Amino acid sequence: MGKLESAAITTAAGVLLLSVWKRIHNHPEAHGRHTSDAQSSASIQLQKLYERLWDLQMSDDPIVATMLGDYRFDSCLADLSQKGRKHLVSGLRSLLRDLKSVDYSQLNSPNDQQNHTFLFQLLNMEITAKTTFDIYEFPTNHVYGPHLLFSQVPALHPWRSVHDTETYVARLKCFKKQVEDMIECCQSGIRTKVTLPIESVDAIVAQCRSQVDLGANDVSKSPFYSSVALKFQELGGDLEGLRNAIKEIVIQGYSELGNFFEREYRKHARRSPGLCSINGGEKMYRGALKYFTSMDYSPEELYQLGLREVKRIKEEIRKVRKELLMLDPASTQISNDLSLPEFLEVLERNPKLFPDSRGSIISRYESILKRAHDRIPQYFHIIPAAELSVKPVEPFREESAPSAHYFPSPADRSRPATFYANTWKASTRPFYMMEAIALHEGVPGHHLQISIAQELEGMPRIRRQIQGFCISYTEGWALYSEYLGEVMDFYTQPIHMLGRLLVEIWRAARLVIDTGIHAFGWSREQAVRYLSQSAGIPEADVQAEVDRYMVLPGQACAYKVGELKILELKDLAMDKLGTRFSWKEFHDVVLRNGAVPLPMLDENVNHWIRECREK
Repeated sequence: MGKLESAAITTAAGVLLLSVWKRIHNHPEAHGRHTSDAQSSASIQLQKLYERLWDLQMSDDPIVATMLGDYRFDSCLADLSQKGRKHLVSGLRSLLRDLKSVDYSQLNSPNDQQNHTFLFQLLNMEITAKTTFDIYEFPTNHVYGPHLLFSQVPALHPWRSVHDTETYVARLKCFKKQVEDMIECCQSGIRTKVTLPIESVDAIVAQCRSQVDLGANDVSKSPFYSSVALKFQELGGDLEGLRNAIKEIVIQGYSELGNFFEREYRKHARRSPGLCSINGGEKMYRGALKYFTSMDYSPEELYQLGLREVKRIKEEIRKVRKELLMLDPASTQISNDLSLPEFLEVLERNPKLFPDSRGSIISRYESILKRAHDRIPQYFHIIPAAELSVKPVEPFREESAPSAHYFPSPADRSRPATFYANTWKASTRPFYMMEAIALHEGVPGHHLQISIAQELEGMPRIRRQIQGFCISYTEGWALYSEYLGEVMDFYTQPIHMLGRLLVEIWRAARLVIDTGIHAFGWSREQAVRYLSQSAGIPEADVQAEVDRYMVLPGQACAYKVGELKILELKDLAMDKLGTRFSWKEFHDVVLRNGAVPLPMLDENVNHWIRECREK
């Protein structure tokens, strides 16, 4: 969810990427053989393929289906077995074969043509992912995995009738097999010497222990019970059956999983963090970069891009530090002679810049998001209906969670979207970084982006949801939203602009660290040192961030690559359109097609520019 560009993705690279996309788009295999079928027949075929893919994806990941408002699989969990993996890949290959039989020449609608191209790309990328880097032996990790997603079931499950209480209990009972499948996958990894880094293993053990401790002595204290007991009472659900399922399946399952990772798996866990330390790791990593960026840059190119971006942003930080010094000329503590870590240590001594409680983090984010929402109509035509709530990350996963992350609302809007704020070690999380983080995860970032996509009419359901191989677009937009805060005059004080730049340099440093770890053999300590010295990340986040990059290779590179592409296209539009450039129209064309690979985004924006110039 590699590629790259220089400080603003060069025009030459953009032309090359577009030509590559067009070669894929015009390839006979992509379009299928020509037939005499009517246009409507080809279009109907395509629509049916999209519906088949939706059913395949939802049945493959039932909790995600529930999250998205498809409640057909509420009593199920994902099948992590080798059989389940083969079923998924077989289904994807069947869809690709059938797509090749669709007569592209009979798809005269631009929407149908783009839907065809998108589906061809999606199926190829998902098949490649499942056979290269997203492999059977890595069923989970401490950042994103079945044991963590399962913990979200109480918050995601619908509560409409007694039937929903029954599907909830049935889903809990499925956890036994899922734990067995995870253990079987990991045992296969032990045999093939394809294992997780030891830091991830220790975090998984702690996460499992936390779930066990919450309910071992009193089931009613488990979030699987306490979060839903009132709903069971209101709907007439079987509370005794719920308690038994939690005690005998859920708590026991977390206990077995934690024991396995601690007693059996840990001694086989790899001590080197990068994929380059395992057999076939180089191929895995290149596959991950391709998947997460939707482009073809080498690890070396991404590494160099990261170094250039870090250098550029450091210069911007130096300018802001100069402004801060001008505001307080008598202060010697904020001298520009200090290194970035030294400068941030000075700021840490100012208690006004940091929360004094967990609750103050939540209230600050709520205030920032309200301000941002009030500014949005000046820059966007489309304002989605989905609500957004701010919640703290749950205690059992807060130590290894990022500073913030986003969960979308389901399509039926039965619950609001959620902005999760990490309140662990609250006093180390500076207020001045929260504006940029709120814009990234909330509005105009992920919440606006994903909610708009969910509400698009006439678009296949698959395209209204995030697809993994479009993550560079998705995360690129969120990072672009931090930049947009400058355009919106959102960073009203130099200290807030400093926070925005610190968050940006953090994302730039990811390019260096991710490639350093997985392609060039960096140690965990080397990565932690670089992130601390180059980006000045809060102490609570440094190790958690590096450990995240270790288990999600390539994903961290998506942010900067995507942001630079969007900025490149924005600059191109401003240059070509001059006074005719409109922020609202530019944002419409970027968002109105849902998440797309970057070459397709390039094509969409260039088409819009041509249309505007021809008017």
